[in-house]
Amino acid sequence: MKKLKYIACLFLLLVTGMIYGQTAREIYSIQTGSSESNNYYCVRNSSGQVKVYFKWKGTKANPDNKFIAELSDANGNFGSPIKLGEITERGNQVQVFEILFHLPAGTDGLAYKIRIRSTSPEVIGVSAPFEAHHLGDATPTQLNNFNNVELCPGAGGRTISVTGGSTAAVYKWYKDGQLIPGATGSSYTVTTPGVYAVDPDFGRCSTSLRSNQVTATLAGSSGSMVLKIKGASPREICAGVPTTLETEVENGGSNTFTYQWYKGEVAITGASTATYNVTEAGDYKVTATAAGACPLTSNVIKVTERNTAGLLTISGGETQVKCPAQTITLTSALSNPSLTGIYKWYKNNTEISGASTNTYTVSDTGSYYVTLTETDGCVIKSNTVTVTDRSGVNPGDIKWLGHENNDVVFSFPYRRPVIELDIPSTETLTVKWFKEDDPSNILQENTTRSFQVPSEGTFVAEVYDACGTKVSTGVLKLQVKEPSRYIPTIGFKQGNAPCGASQAILELSKLEAVIVIGSEQKKTLVPNADYDQYTFQWKKDGVAVGSGKELSVTSTNTVSVYHLMVSGAFNSNEIKLMNVDVPTAISITTSTGATELESDRALELIPTLSGNFQQELFTYKWYHRKDNTQPWEEKKDVTGETDKKYVIPATSQKDPAFRSLAGEYQFVAKLKEGNVSIGGQSIDLTPYAAACGGTEGVINIRYVLNYDGVEVPNILLLRGEDLNRKWILPSQWAGAKVTIYKQTGEIVYQANQYNNDFPNFESIPSREGAAIYFFYELEKDGKTQRGTITIFH
Repeated sequence: MKKLKYIACLFLLLVTGMIYGQTAREIYSIQTGSSESNNYYCVRNSSGQVKVYFKWKGTKANPDNKFIAELSDANGNFGSPIKLGEITERGNQVQVFEILFHLPAGTDGLAYKIRIRSTSPEVIGVSAPFEAHHLGDATPTQLNNFNNVELCPGAGGRTISVTGGSTAAVYKWYKDGQLIPGATGSSYTVTTPGVYAVDPDFGRCSTSLRSNQVTATLAGSSGSMVLKIKGASPREICAGVPTTLETEVENGGSNTFTYQWYKGEVAITGASTATYNVTEAGDYKVTATAAGACPLTSNVIKVTERNTAGLLTISGGETQVKCPAQTITLTSALSNPSLTGIYKWYKNNTEISGASTNTYTVSDTGSYYVTLTETDGCVIKSNTVTVTDRSGVNPGDIKWLGHENNDVVFSFPYRRPVIELDIPSTETLTVKWFKEDDPSNILQENTTRSFQVPSEGTFVAEVYDACGTKVSTGVLKLQVKEPSRYIPTIGFKQGNAPCGASQAILELSKLEAVIVIGSEQKKTLVPNADYDQYTFQWKKDGVAVGSGKELSVTSTNTVSVYHLMVSGAFNSNEIKLMNVDVPTAISITTSTGATELESDRALELIPTLSGNFQQELFTYKWYHRKDNTQPWEEKKDVTGETDKKYVIPATSQKDPAFRSLAGEYQFVAKLKEGNVSIGGQSIDLTPYAAACGGTEGVINIRYVLNYDGVEVPNILLLRGEDLNRKWILPSQWAGAKVTIYKQTGEIVYQANQYNNDFPNFESIPSREGAAIYFFYELEKDGKTQRGTITIFH
């Protein structure tokens, strides 16, 4: 036991001797940067090495010692330190040591630390936080690959990003030269138009590295990109020959686009380039999208199939006759002489070798056509011509145009008619024309199918084919005759009849020409343009008083008789001139004094005619229509009745016919037609009735619906029927004093004797379904009632 105590004391003496023989070691005063006040690093690729300084305190390190400098992350953490450099040194208490190193690329932060670590023994010292930035090549920052951006409607903005040049952990963003607060990332979402730029924020190392400017514009604004399909619309395409549609982008710059073509609204599979070959008719458009830009949609190009019908035509008709042992030449012509190409002739759908001009001489019967192939490959085909050795016309199909065979046709000495054959064939035919009583005297012989007759007579037509063979059968003939007499008709010029006035104008209303055919007559109207070919003599009571187509006359107390003689031989009808007075006005009232039709109550319509007139000379009729969009419908002829009234029958409002009784009612007084006795003379009023017209009066009748309930209505529908659209009070409140207020207290309607006429405004279509609330107050016979009304539009 004593021996153990001795050993322990000896060990304690040895340890105490070692401690008092050495000084504690420490790495301190670590200095970054160039000085204590400039303790940061700003490095470029072209920079050399930088230094970190430190001091050593205490007993020297062992001879094999190394001092190693290590860099933390940007937050000062040494979880994964980066070795910067080292020196082999034991250290002393008077010397400042330094370690040279290259700042690692990508270093960029405000809170780095460097620790100095000795290896033998291990002692660690850590610097204060410092700022360090490696600027790389220190080239200006590249923004958004130098591309401007468009802001698309409804897209929520466009993101622009740093895409090259100097990069940093923190950035400063600018819009129109002004710093954007809070924008520090490497990208920024643009939502408003402007000019944007970015600076890498290297803190105390900052220098002029601002990026290029990126302009953000609204899609569709001036200077924005526009996608177009080149060329005009519509564009023609020939069957089997494609046409190329090509795009162009205005203000597209250096952008690269992705394309998609559409026919109508359907995307065309695989059509994703700037051009597209169209082979079918339709409406075509294309979309294009570039990075950072809004999707673009082009104009629509309408492609139509080229209509080549009629461009190339073989003349002479669809059927042509080749006489035996003869040939015929088929000749084609272009409707557009500027068209060029190669001709090819076909017989029975087989190409004819060597036939390469616009004409071809046919020696055989068959079916022929020609084509023209244009330089772009479009083939234009002509009509098809059938070459036969006999006429293809059916004799039974040869008829007169506008007449039956052996008809009688009017002819005037000053204007001879043109008669014409109707032959449903384009075949070249020859027609011979002659008089029936002189067949050897051919008046006309050619391929024209019409003939202007030179005189009266019976004219015959014969039809022959190209070989001289007669095609028509039987006798094709028409009788041409001049009128044997004329029937003139006179009347009063419209608006110039002696209706309540003494002055009038007589005129020739019509002139009919008459042909007598045995016991029958045939009439036709002489055109007004031909009146100059005739003479006109007006006579009054048998004495000539004027000439021309019109005559001004004055009525007197005595009746005068006028007629017109045409060409000194043909007399018109007679007009006995007198002054006819007509009603000057008609007013209509009702038996109740109101213009409303009520349920189960008849309503009399009472006309009052003004002016001095002979009542017995007129007819009197009532008409009805719903409104001015409907025609008038005659309701009743009251000519034979004394009071001329019309009664709208009593009808229940529950009867569907009740509503149809409302509308416009018209009372018309009109001169009678035919002969009447005036002052002992028989006078034809027909000309007067035609010229004087009638006098009418109109009244508008509407219906009202009676409310047979006892409760005051509180809901109205402005688009409903009267019973629901109007605020109709029960009978106990009829004629009450009514006041209606808005919710604000403003009076909108007031009546001392209410007449069921509220609301006095119409529904507004744009407010359909909306509700309006009103307050009402009723006063009658000392009683008062208040409530609310809800009105729905």
